[in-house]
Amino acid sequence: MPQVRPFRAILYDPAHAGPIEELLAEPYDKVSPAMRRAYLERNPHNVVRLSLPEPEAPGEDAYAAAAARWRAWLRQGLVRREERPALWWYEQRFAHGGREYCRHGLFALVEAAPYGEGGVLPHERTYGVYKEERLRLLRAVRAHFGVVFLLYEDAQRLVPQVLERAAAATAPRMEFRTPDGIAHRLWAIDDAEAIRTVCAHMAARTCVIADGHHRYETAVAFRQQQEQRGEAQPGHRYRLCALVEVHDPGLLVLATHRVLPEVTLDELLAMLDPLFTEDTVLHQPQAEALEAELQGLAEAGPGCYVLTDGRRAHRVVLRPEVDLDEVLAPLPAPLRRLDVTILHALALEPLLERRAAQGATAEEAALRPWYTRTAAEALARLDERYRVAVLLRPTPPRAVLQVARAGATMPQKSTDFYPKFPSGLLMNDVEAPLDALP
Repeated sequence: MPQVRPFRAILYDPAHAGPIEELLAEPYDKVSPAMRRAYLERNPHNVVRLSLPEPEAPGEDAYAAAAARWRAWLRQGLVRREERPALWWYEQRFAHGGREYCRHGLFALVEAAPYGEGGVLPHERTYGVYKEERLRLLRAVRAHFGVVFLLYEDAQRLVPQVLERAAAATAPRMEFRTPDGIAHRLWAIDDAEAIRTVCAHMAARTCVIADGHHRYETAVAFRQQQEQRGEAQPGHRYRLCALVEVHDPGLLVLATHRVLPEVTLDELLAMLDPLFTEDTVLHQPQAEALEAELQGLAEAGPGCYVLTDGRRAHRVVLRPEVDLDEVLAPLPAPLRRLDVTILHALALEPLLERRAAQGATAEEAALRPWYTRTAAEALARLDERYRVAVLLRPTPPRAVLQVARAGATMPQKSTDFYPKFPSGLLMNDVEAPLDALP
Protein backbone atom coordinates (compact mmCIF):
# COMPACT_ATOMS: atom_id res chain seq x y z
CA MET A 1 0.00 0.00 0.00
CA PRO A 2 1.38 3.49 -0.79
CA GLN A 3 2.75 5.60 2.00
CA VAL A 4 1.46 9.15 1.51
CA ARG A 5 2.85 11.99 3.56
CA PRO A 6 2.87 15.80 3.81
CA PHE A 7 6.00 17.77 2.91
CA ARG A 8 7.53 21.21 3.16
CA ALA A 9 6.95 22.33 -0.39
CA ILE A 10 9.10 24.81 -2.28
CA LEU A 11 7.13 27.50 -4.08
CA TYR A 12 8.01 30.42 -6.29
CA ASP A 13 8.00 33.78 -4.52
CA PRO A 14 6.10 36.09 -6.90
CA ALA A 15 7.66 39.15 -5.26
CA HIS A 16 11.05 38.07 -6.61
CA ALA A 17 10.34 35.73 -9.51
CA GLY A 18 7.26 37.34 -11.05
CA PRO A 19 3.60 36.34 -11.41
CA ILE A 20 3.06 32.63 -10.90
CA GLU A 21 1.19 32.28 -14.21
CA GLU A 22 4.42 33.28 -16.01
CA LEU A 23 6.50 30.68 -14.18
CA LEU A 24 4.60 27.44 -14.77
CA ALA A 25 4.92 25.08 -17.74
CA GLU A 26 3.45 21.93 -19.19
CA PRO A 27 5.18 18.68 -18.12
CA TYR A 28 8.59 18.40 -19.75
CA ASP A 29 7.50 15.76 -22.28
CA LYS A 30 4.79 18.08 -23.64
CA VAL A 31 7.10 21.06 -24.17
CA SER A 32 8.25 21.64 -27.75
CA PRO A 33 11.30 23.82 -28.54
CA ALA A 34 8.95 26.62 -29.61
CA MET A 35 6.97 26.34 -26.37
CA ARG A 36 10.17 26.43 -24.33
CA ARG A 37 11.30 29.63 -26.06
CA ALA A 38 7.88 31.21 -25.49
CA TYR A 39 7.94 30.32 -21.79
CA LEU A 40 11.36 31.91 -21.29
CA GLU A 41 10.40 35.00 -23.28
CA ARG A 42 7.50 35.39 -20.88
CA ASN A 43 9.75 35.04 -17.82
CA PRO A 44 13.42 33.96 -17.66
CA HIS A 45 12.74 32.21 -14.34
CA ASN A 46 10.17 29.86 -15.86
CA VAL A 47 10.47 26.32 -14.53
CA VAL A 48 11.53 24.94 -17.93
CA ARG A 49 15.03 26.24 -17.20
CA LEU A 50 15.08 23.56 -14.48
CA SER A 51 12.75 20.83 -15.76
CA LEU A 52 13.97 20.89 -19.37
CA PRO A 53 17.48 22.38 -19.24
CA GLU A 54 19.54 23.17 -22.31
CA PRO A 55 23.16 24.36 -22.56
CA GLU A 56 23.27 28.15 -22.36
CA ALA A 57 27.00 28.51 -22.98
CA PRO A 58 29.49 26.61 -25.18
CA GLY A 59 30.46 23.32 -23.59
CA GLU A 60 28.05 23.74 -20.67
CA ASP A 61 26.60 20.62 -19.05
CA ALA A 62 22.87 21.34 -19.04
CA TYR A 63 22.16 19.18 -15.97
CA ALA A 64 24.96 20.65 -13.85
CA ALA A 65 23.87 24.13 -14.90
CA ALA A 66 20.27 23.38 -13.87
CA ALA A 67 21.49 22.20 -10.45
CA ALA A 68 23.56 25.35 -9.97
CA ARG A 69 20.64 27.51 -11.08
CA TRP A 70 18.28 25.74 -8.66
CA ARG A 71 20.62 26.35 -5.72
CA ALA A 72 21.07 29.98 -6.76
CA TRP A 73 17.33 30.55 -6.94
CA LEU A 74 16.99 29.14 -3.42
CA ARG A 75 19.72 31.48 -2.14
CA GLN A 76 18.23 34.48 -3.93
CA GLY A 77 14.72 33.83 -2.66
CA LEU A 78 13.13 33.30 -6.07
CA VAL A 79 11.84 30.04 -4.61
CA ARG A 80 11.18 29.49 -0.90
CA ARG A 81 10.66 26.45 1.30
CA GLU A 82 7.55 26.27 3.47
CA GLU A 83 8.07 26.37 7.23
CA ARG A 84 5.45 23.70 7.96
CA PRO A 85 4.75 20.35 6.30
CA ALA A 86 1.40 20.20 4.58
CA LEU A 87 -0.78 18.35 2.15
CA TRP A 88 -1.97 20.54 -0.71
CA TRP A 89 -5.51 20.63 -2.14
CA TYR A 90 -5.67 21.85 -5.71
CA GLU A 91 -8.51 22.92 -7.98
CA GLN A 92 -8.51 23.44 -11.75
CA ARG A 93 -11.53 24.99 -13.51
CA PHE A 94 -11.51 24.69 -17.30
CA ALA A 95 -13.68 24.37 -20.37
CA HIS A 96 -13.55 21.73 -23.08
CA GLY A 97 -15.95 20.81 -25.86
CA GLY A 98 -18.50 23.38 -24.72
CA ARG A 99 -18.60 22.06 -21.13
CA GLU A 100 -17.24 23.43 -17.87
CA TYR A 101 -15.17 21.15 -15.60
CA CYS A 102 -13.71 21.39 -12.10
CA ARG A 103 -11.02 18.87 -11.16
CA HIS A 104 -9.51 18.42 -7.68
CA GLY A 105 -6.24 16.81 -6.74
CA LEU A 106 -4.11 16.13 -3.68
CA PHE A 107 -0.41 17.05 -3.82
CA ALA A 108 1.68 14.88 -1.50
CA LEU A 109 4.77 12.74 -1.33
CA VAL A 110 4.19 9.09 -2.25
CA GLU A 111 6.66 6.31 -1.61
CA ALA A 112 8.35 5.30 -4.87
CA ALA A 113 8.65 1.51 -4.82
CA PRO A 114 9.01 -0.96 -7.70
CA TYR A 115 5.72 -2.10 -9.22
CA GLY A 116 4.36 -4.98 -7.19
CA GLU A 117 6.23 -3.97 -4.02
CA GLY A 118 4.33 -0.80 -3.14
CA GLY A 119 0.89 0.53 -3.82
CA VAL A 120 1.53 2.17 -7.21
CA LEU A 121 0.79 0.39 -10.49
CA PRO A 122 1.39 1.30 -14.16
CA HIS A 123 -1.11 1.22 -17.00
CA GLU A 124 1.18 1.89 -19.99
CA ARG A 125 4.55 0.73 -21.26
CA THR A 126 7.59 3.01 -21.07
CA TYR A 127 10.83 3.64 -22.99
CA GLY A 128 14.25 3.43 -21.38
CA VAL A 129 15.81 6.37 -23.21
CA TYR A 130 13.45 8.86 -21.57
CA LYS A 131 14.05 7.44 -18.10
CA GLU A 132 17.82 7.78 -18.48
CA GLU A 133 17.49 11.46 -19.37
CA ARG A 134 15.22 12.11 -16.38
CA LEU A 135 17.58 10.18 -14.09
CA ARG A 136 20.53 12.34 -15.11
CA LEU A 137 18.53 15.45 -14.24
CA LEU A 138 17.34 14.09 -10.88
CA ARG A 139 20.86 13.04 -9.90
CA ALA A 140 22.05 16.57 -10.63
CA VAL A 141 19.33 18.76 -9.11
CA ARG A 142 17.99 16.42 -6.36
CA ALA A 143 14.53 17.93 -6.74
CA HIS A 144 11.14 17.36 -8.34
CA PHE A 145 9.71 20.23 -10.40
CA GLY A 146 6.62 18.43 -11.69
CA VAL A 147 4.36 15.67 -10.45
CA VAL A 148 3.39 12.11 -11.20
CA PHE A 149 -0.37 12.02 -11.78
CA LEU A 150 -1.97 9.15 -9.83
CA LEU A 151 -5.53 7.82 -9.77
CA TYR A 152 -7.09 6.14 -6.74
CA GLU A 153 -10.57 4.88 -5.92
CA ASP A 154 -12.39 6.08 -2.83
CA ALA A 155 -16.06 5.25 -3.38
CA GLN A 156 -17.14 7.06 -0.20
CA ARG A 157 -14.96 10.05 -1.18
CA LEU A 158 -13.62 10.32 2.37
CA VAL A 159 -10.29 11.84 1.32
CA PRO A 160 -11.81 14.56 -0.92
CA GLN A 161 -14.38 15.42 1.74
CA VAL A 162 -11.77 15.78 4.48
CA LEU A 163 -9.61 17.98 2.27
CA GLU A 164 -12.55 20.08 1.05
CA ARG A 165 -13.61 20.77 4.66
CA ALA A 166 -10.06 21.70 5.64
CA ALA A 167 -9.71 23.97 2.61
CA ALA A 168 -13.01 25.69 3.39
CA ALA A 169 -11.58 26.77 6.75
CA THR A 170 -8.70 28.73 5.21
CA ALA A 171 -7.99 31.05 2.32
CA PRO A 172 -6.33 29.71 -0.84
CA ARG A 173 -2.57 30.09 -0.86
CA MET A 174 -2.75 30.80 -4.61
CA GLU A 175 -5.54 31.85 -6.95
CA PHE A 176 -4.72 32.73 -10.56
CA ARG A 177 -5.53 32.08 -14.22
CA THR A 178 -3.00 30.84 -16.77
CA PRO A 179 -2.89 32.02 -20.41
CA ASP A 180 -4.70 28.84 -21.51
CA GLY A 181 -7.78 30.04 -19.61
CA ILE A 182 -7.55 27.51 -16.76
CA ALA A 183 -8.38 28.90 -13.31
CA HIS A 184 -6.25 27.53 -10.44
CA ARG A 185 -6.68 27.54 -6.67
CA LEU A 186 -4.33 25.92 -4.16
CA TRP A 187 -4.70 25.39 -0.41
CA ALA A 188 -2.09 24.30 2.15
CA ILE A 189 -3.65 21.74 4.53
CA ASP A 190 -1.56 21.61 7.71
CA ASP A 191 -4.31 20.56 10.12
CA ALA A 192 -2.89 17.55 11.99
CA GLU A 193 -6.18 15.64 12.24
CA ALA A 194 -6.92 16.09 8.52
CA ILE A 195 -3.41 14.93 7.64
CA ARG A 196 -3.67 11.84 9.86
CA THR A 197 -7.05 10.90 8.39
CA VAL A 198 -5.94 11.31 4.78
CA CYS A 199 -2.64 9.45 5.21
CA ALA A 200 -4.28 6.57 7.06
CA HIS A 201 -7.08 6.24 4.50
CA MET A 202 -4.70 6.40 1.53
CA ALA A 203 -2.61 3.59 3.03
CA ALA A 204 -5.48 1.23 2.14
CA ARG A 205 -5.73 2.44 -1.48
CA THR A 206 -3.96 1.24 -4.61
CA CYS A 207 -2.82 4.05 -6.88
CA VAL A 208 -2.45 3.80 -10.65
CA ILE A 209 -0.27 6.09 -12.73
CA ALA A 210 -2.43 8.18 -15.05
CA ASP A 211 0.45 10.27 -16.41
CA GLY A 212 4.15 10.28 -15.60
CA HIS A 213 5.28 6.65 -15.83
CA HIS A 214 8.81 7.70 -16.78
CA ARG A 215 8.98 10.16 -13.89
CA TYR A 216 7.84 7.55 -11.39
CA GLU A 217 10.20 4.85 -12.66
CA THR A 218 13.03 7.39 -12.58
CA ALA A 219 12.28 8.05 -8.90
CA VAL A 220 12.41 4.31 -8.19
CA ALA A 221 15.71 3.94 -10.04
CA PHE A 222 17.20 6.92 -8.18
CA ARG A 223 16.13 5.51 -4.81
CA GLN A 224 17.61 2.10 -5.64
CA GLN A 225 20.92 3.58 -6.80
CA GLN A 226 21.24 5.69 -3.66
CA GLU A 227 20.48 2.68 -1.45
CA GLN A 228 23.01 0.51 -3.30
CA ARG A 229 25.66 3.20 -2.80
CA GLY A 230 24.85 3.58 0.88
CA GLU A 231 24.01 7.24 0.27
CA ALA A 232 20.22 7.13 0.68
CA GLN A 233 18.42 9.94 2.50
CA PRO A 234 14.84 9.54 3.76
CA GLY A 235 13.58 11.90 1.05
CA HIS A 236 15.04 9.70 -1.69
CA ARG A 237 12.24 7.18 -1.05
CA TYR A 238 9.47 9.55 -2.17
CA ARG A 239 8.10 11.16 -5.30
CA LEU A 240 6.02 14.32 -5.55
CA CYS A 241 2.61 13.27 -6.87
CA ALA A 242 -0.85 14.64 -7.62
CA LEU A 243 -3.60 12.19 -6.66
CA VAL A 244 -7.10 12.36 -8.15
CA GLU A 245 -10.06 10.22 -7.10
CA VAL A 246 -11.37 8.33 -10.12
CA HIS A 247 -14.97 9.52 -9.61
CA ASP A 248 -13.99 13.20 -9.53
CA PRO A 249 -16.51 14.94 -11.83
CA GLY A 250 -13.73 17.00 -13.42
CA LEU A 251 -11.64 13.99 -14.46
CA LEU A 252 -11.49 14.21 -18.25
CA VAL A 253 -9.74 11.82 -20.63
CA LEU A 254 -9.33 12.84 -24.27
CA ALA A 255 -8.96 10.50 -27.19
CA THR A 256 -5.55 9.93 -28.74
CA HIS A 257 -5.94 9.41 -32.48
CA ARG A 258 -3.44 7.51 -34.62
CA VAL A 259 -2.14 8.72 -37.99
CA LEU A 260 -0.48 5.71 -39.62
CA PRO A 261 2.48 5.71 -42.02
CA GLU A 262 2.79 3.55 -45.13
CA VAL A 263 -0.77 2.20 -44.83
CA THR A 264 -3.62 3.03 -47.21
CA LEU A 265 -7.23 3.37 -46.19
CA ASP A 266 -8.23 0.44 -48.38
CA GLU A 267 -5.49 -1.76 -46.89
CA LEU A 268 -6.65 -1.02 -43.37
CA LEU A 269 -10.31 -1.57 -44.26
CA ALA A 270 -9.43 -4.92 -45.81
CA MET A 271 -7.61 -5.93 -42.62
CA LEU A 272 -10.68 -5.04 -40.55
CA ASP A 273 -13.30 -6.45 -42.92
CA PRO A 274 -13.73 -9.97 -41.46
CA LEU A 275 -14.70 -8.71 -38.01
CA PHE A 276 -16.06 -5.21 -38.65
CA THR A 277 -18.80 -3.55 -40.65
CA GLU A 278 -18.05 -0.30 -42.44
CA ASP A 279 -19.79 2.33 -44.50
CA THR A 280 -18.64 5.46 -46.28
CA VAL A 281 -19.73 8.34 -44.13
CA LEU A 282 -18.26 11.43 -45.79
CA HIS A 283 -16.46 12.59 -48.89
CA GLN A 284 -13.84 15.35 -48.52
CA PRO A 285 -14.47 15.28 -44.75
CA GLN A 286 -13.95 18.32 -42.57
CA ALA A 287 -12.72 18.10 -38.98
CA GLU A 288 -16.03 19.15 -37.43
CA ALA A 289 -17.92 16.46 -39.32
CA LEU A 290 -15.40 13.79 -38.30
CA GLU A 291 -15.69 14.80 -34.65
CA ALA A 292 -19.48 14.64 -34.95
CA GLU A 293 -19.32 11.12 -36.42
CA LEU A 294 -17.09 10.01 -33.57
CA GLN A 295 -19.42 11.59 -31.03
CA GLY A 296 -22.27 9.67 -32.61
CA LEU A 297 -20.49 6.46 -31.60
CA ALA A 298 -20.14 7.55 -27.96
CA GLU A 299 -22.73 5.11 -26.62
CA ALA A 300 -21.98 2.24 -29.02
CA GLY A 301 -20.30 -0.98 -27.92
CA PRO A 302 -16.56 -1.66 -28.03
CA GLY A 303 -14.57 -1.50 -31.26
CA CYS A 304 -15.86 1.63 -33.05
CA TYR A 305 -13.71 3.99 -35.11
CA VAL A 306 -13.75 6.63 -37.83
CA LEU A 307 -11.09 6.15 -40.51
CA THR A 308 -10.09 8.76 -43.08
CA ASP A 309 -7.45 9.43 -45.69
CA GLY A 310 -8.61 13.01 -46.15
CA ARG A 311 -10.64 12.20 -49.26
CA ARG A 312 -13.27 9.97 -47.68
CA ALA A 313 -14.17 8.80 -44.21
CA HIS A 314 -15.54 5.45 -43.05
CA ARG A 315 -17.31 4.53 -39.85
CA VAL A 316 -16.08 1.11 -38.69
CA VAL A 317 -17.95 -0.92 -36.05
CA LEU A 318 -17.21 -4.34 -34.59
CA ARG A 319 -19.76 -6.92 -35.72
CA PRO A 320 -22.18 -7.79 -32.86
CA GLU A 321 -21.58 -11.53 -33.30
CA VAL A 322 -17.84 -11.18 -32.58
CA ASP A 323 -16.97 -12.72 -29.21
CA LEU A 324 -14.14 -10.58 -27.84
CA ASP A 325 -13.48 -13.03 -25.03
CA GLU A 326 -12.73 -15.61 -27.71
CA VAL A 327 -10.78 -13.60 -30.30
CA LEU A 328 -8.79 -11.76 -27.63
CA ALA A 329 -8.54 -14.69 -25.19
CA PRO A 330 -4.75 -14.31 -24.65
CA LEU A 331 -5.29 -10.80 -23.24
CA PRO A 332 -6.40 -10.06 -19.67
CA ALA A 333 -10.14 -9.50 -19.49
CA PRO A 334 -10.06 -5.72 -18.78
CA LEU A 335 -8.17 -5.15 -22.04
CA ARG A 336 -10.56 -7.01 -24.30
CA ARG A 337 -13.21 -4.29 -24.57
CA LEU A 338 -11.00 -1.23 -24.96
CA ASP A 339 -11.07 0.41 -28.38
CA VAL A 340 -7.32 0.98 -28.36
CA THR A 341 -6.57 -2.68 -27.57
CA ILE A 342 -9.01 -4.00 -30.16
CA LEU A 343 -7.47 -1.75 -32.83
CA HIS A 344 -3.92 -2.85 -32.04
CA ALA A 345 -4.73 -6.54 -31.63
CA LEU A 346 -7.05 -6.99 -34.62
CA ALA A 347 -5.56 -4.55 -37.12
CA LEU A 348 -2.19 -2.98 -36.38
CA GLU A 349 -0.37 -6.06 -35.07
CA PRO A 350 -1.66 -8.28 -37.95
CA LEU A 351 -0.42 -5.59 -40.36
CA LEU A 352 3.05 -5.82 -38.82
CA GLU A 353 2.98 -9.62 -39.09
CA ARG A 354 1.93 -9.45 -42.75
CA ARG A 355 4.76 -7.06 -43.59
CA ALA A 356 7.30 -9.22 -41.81
CA ALA A 357 6.03 -12.29 -43.69
CA GLN A 358 6.51 -10.39 -46.94
CA GLY A 359 10.19 -9.91 -46.14
CA ALA A 360 10.17 -6.39 -44.72
CA THR A 361 12.86 -5.52 -42.18
CA ALA A 362 11.83 -4.66 -38.65
CA GLU A 363 12.33 -0.96 -39.42
CA GLU A 364 10.36 -1.18 -42.66
CA ALA A 365 7.53 -3.12 -41.03
CA ALA A 366 7.23 -0.92 -37.97
CA LEU A 367 4.13 1.22 -37.65
CA ARG A 368 5.16 4.36 -35.79
CA PRO A 369 1.95 6.35 -35.50
CA TRP A 370 1.70 10.09 -35.20
CA TYR A 371 -0.52 10.79 -32.17
CA THR A 372 -3.02 13.66 -32.15
CA ARG A 373 -5.82 14.91 -29.92
CA THR A 374 -8.17 16.30 -32.56
CA ALA A 375 -9.53 15.41 -35.96
CA ALA A 376 -8.18 18.71 -37.29
CA GLU A 377 -4.64 17.76 -36.23
CA ALA A 378 -5.08 14.32 -37.78
CA LEU A 379 -6.21 15.75 -41.11
CA ALA A 380 -3.36 18.24 -41.14
CA ARG A 381 -0.82 15.45 -40.60
CA LEU A 382 -1.95 13.35 -43.59
CA ASP A 383 0.57 13.34 -46.43
CA GLU A 384 2.25 10.96 -48.88
CA ARG A 385 3.73 8.91 -46.03
CA TYR A 386 1.12 9.26 -43.29
CA ARG A 387 -1.88 8.19 -45.35
CA VAL A 388 -4.67 7.23 -42.97
CA ALA A 389 -5.96 8.49 -39.64
CA VAL A 390 -7.81 6.34 -37.13
CA LEU A 391 -10.01 8.40 -34.81
CA LEU A 392 -10.73 6.74 -31.46
CA ARG A 393 -13.05 7.39 -28.56
CA PRO A 394 -11.49 8.22 -25.15
CA THR A 395 -10.54 5.41 -22.77
CA PRO A 396 -12.80 5.53 -19.65
CA PRO A 397 -10.88 6.51 -16.47
CA ARG A 398 -12.04 3.46 -14.50
CA ALA A 399 -10.65 1.20 -17.23
CA VAL A 400 -7.20 2.49 -16.32
CA LEU A 401 -7.64 1.16 -12.78
CA GLN A 402 -9.08 -2.14 -13.96
CA VAL A 403 -6.23 -2.80 -16.40
CA ALA A 404 -3.55 -1.94 -13.85
CA ARG A 405 -5.12 -4.09 -11.13
CA ALA A 406 -5.14 -7.03 -13.56
CA GLY A 407 -1.37 -6.64 -13.93
CA ALA A 408 -1.74 -5.58 -17.57
CA THR A 409 -0.65 -2.54 -19.57
CA MET A 410 -2.26 -0.70 -22.44
CA PRO A 411 -0.58 0.21 -25.73
CA GLN A 412 1.45 3.42 -25.70
CA LYS A 413 -0.63 6.62 -25.77
CA SER A 414 -3.89 4.97 -24.74
CA THR A 415 -4.94 7.83 -22.48
CA ASP A 416 -4.66 11.60 -22.51
CA PHE A 417 -5.79 13.10 -19.22
CA TYR A 418 -6.65 16.78 -19.64
CA PRO A 419 -5.48 19.22 -18.50
CA LYS A 420 -1.99 18.31 -17.33
CA PHE A 421 -0.77 19.27 -13.89
CA PRO A 422 1.63 22.20 -14.37
CA SER A 423 5.28 21.96 -13.47
CA GLY A 424 6.57 24.59 -11.06
CA LEU A 425 3.44 24.97 -8.97
CA LEU A 426 4.90 22.98 -6.06
CA MET A 427 8.45 21.64 -5.94
CA ASN A 428 10.20 19.16 -3.67
CA ASP A 429 13.80 18.92 -2.46
CA VAL A 430 14.59 15.21 -2.09
CA GLU A 431 17.61 16.01 0.13
CA ALA A 432 15.55 17.91 2.71
CA PRO A 433 14.85 16.12 6.03
CA LEU A 434 11.38 14.64 6.37
CA ASP A 435 9.20 15.89 9.20
CA ALA A 436 7.63 13.37 11.55
CA LEU A 437 4.04 12.48 10.71
CA PRO A 438 1.48 14.12 13.02
